[in-house]
Amino acid sequence: MGRRIGRILAKAIVDKDNIKPQLGDKPKISTYLRTRQEQVQVYEITMDIDTRSIAGDTLIWGNVDFGNWNEYKWGNSATTSFVLGHSVAGILGTTGLGSSASSYVLARRVNPSNTYIERFNNTTFKDAATTADWAGTAGECDFTNAEVAVSEIFALNSETYTQATLIATGTDVGNLAFELRFDGSNWESITNNTTLIAANPSNVGIEWRATCTGTATLTEVKIIYST
Repeated sequence: MGRRIGRILAKAIVDKDNIKPQLGDKPKISTYLRTRQEQVQVYEITMDIDTRSIAGDTLIWGNVDFGNWNEYKWGNSATTSFVLGHSVAGILGTTGLGSSASSYVLARRVNPSNTYIERFNNTTFKDAATTADWAGTAGECDFTNAEVAVSEIFALNSETYTQATLIATGTDVGNLAFELRFDGSNWESITNNTTLIAANPSNVGIEWRATCTGTATLTEVKIIYST
């Protein structure tokens, strides 16, 4: 910060020296440094941890299982080490390096202080079953009659969640029926601004759903959950 102020003052002095000859010696030119304050709101967001299995002919340097080529250790014998582009040592069986690696699978989805907040600025947690206009207008989820908004799993941490509080804000929120799902199968009704004790607690993750009668707009859904 000090270096930046120094550069600003140095430039101001140069500018003053360039302007002064045009005005003559009588005018007095002073340099003022103004400060400005502003508030920046920072939001903590959800963290995902994904995993995938390594199998087949995927090679991992130094691994006791996946660091082997047939009967040889990786790199311990001439021409059995893999050399990219080499006419003899550049062949790795009949399949490509890494061809048996699996896809990434969600292992954890963690929210700060066990509090999930959906502000509808993106479709990260929008499930394919959603028919409402989720984030079509930034910061909103707009409903017409019989439309639904369904989230993907928003809380998953190998823990059995047993209760959650839902707080929804927006316009005509009373036209929305809210539900939570703790076990991946059974939807349980919850009233806005209340706490639901799960009838089907589970560790497979929590989802939410809102079904509209009439029209409504959501601007935020906050869900505070616990074990």
